[in-house]
Amino acid sequence: MNAKYKNKINLHKAQGFTLLELVVCMFIMAVMTTIATPVMLSFTASADYRNAAQTILQTLKAARSLAVNQNLEYAVDFDMSTETFQLKRGNLSANSTSFTQLSSVSVASTVALRGTDDCDDDSDLTIVYRPDGSATSNGSATTATICIKEASAAGNERYKISLTNPTTGRILIE
Repeated sequence: MNAKYKNKINLHKAQGFTLLELVVCMFIMAVMTTIATPVMLSFTASADYRNAAQTILQTLKAARSLAVNQNLEYAVDFDMSTETFQLKRGNLSANSTSFTQLSSVSVASTVALRGTDDCDDDSDLTIVYRPDGSATSNGSATTATICIKEASAAGNERYKISLTNPTTGRILIE
C-alpha cells in the first residue's frame, strides 16, 4: 500500500510549475530581451549602411558595363536631398542630349548620402560612363566620392565609394 501512496505523490508533484518558477522565468526573459535589443538595432543599422554601399557600387559597375557593351553613355545620378540614386541611359555614345531613367533606388532611412572627400557636401552628383569605360563626374574628368553616413545628428561616416580613376572608370569602396 505504501507503493501506491508514493506513486500518487510523485504524480501530484509532476503536474506543472509553480507561479514563482514562472515569474522567475519571465523575469530572466525580460532581462535578456532588454540586453539583446540594442545589439540587434545596431546590427540592423550596420546592415543598412553595408547594403547601401554595395547597391551603389553594383549600380556604378553596371553603368560602366552597360556603357561599354551597348556603346551608349550611362549615368548614375545621386540626389543627396532625397537619399536616392538613379541609373539612366543616354541617347548617344558621347555628349548625350537626353537620358532615360532605368531604375531608381532609395536608401534606408538610417542612411545619409553625401559627396566630396570630406563627406559634407549635400549637392547632387552625376557620374557618366562612356563606351570606352571612362567616366566623368558632374561634367569633368575628375575623381568623385559618395559617402555613406549615419542619418542621425552625429552623422558618422560608414563607407566611401570613390571614382578613383576617371580614365578607366575604376570604383573603390572604403
